[in-house]
Amino acid sequence: MRALRFLLHTYAYLFHLILAIFLFGVALVGWLSGTGTFDLEMIPWASGTRLIYFLLAVTPIGILSVFLAYSGRLRTLFAVWTVFVLVTAVWGFFLSSYSYYGLEDFQTVLWFVAAILVAALGGLSQLKSLKS
Repeated sequence: MRALRFLLHTYAYLFHLILAIFLFGVALVGWLSGTGTFDLEMIPWASGTRLIYFLLAVTPIGILSVFLAYSGRLRTLFAVWTVFVLVTAVWGFFLSSYSYYGLEDFQTVLWFVAAILVAALGGLSQLKSLKS
């Protein structure tokens, strides 16, 4: 059981670290390019420069939460981050006006959201680790 928990935690750390760094990089490119037409359909509440500033503000919190949780501090922040990402993905991909370009696109999104779900379970299992 400890080995499974270790793998789940490690997967959650790596997944969210890579995701946050990637999104930070995307936002940084959008900011440095000076374009105001930046848009990610799966984040329906923001677009343009508002989306860029949102990602530049939020992704460092994700990166920080990974490092703090890995070091054994503020694991609750990491759990909150993983749930935030999961809720954003479910809302953005399934409950918004996001459109799929065929079955293959839909299947890719399902796999991505499944990966986010597993990472969220890894983040939430950290809360149980606090009690043990």
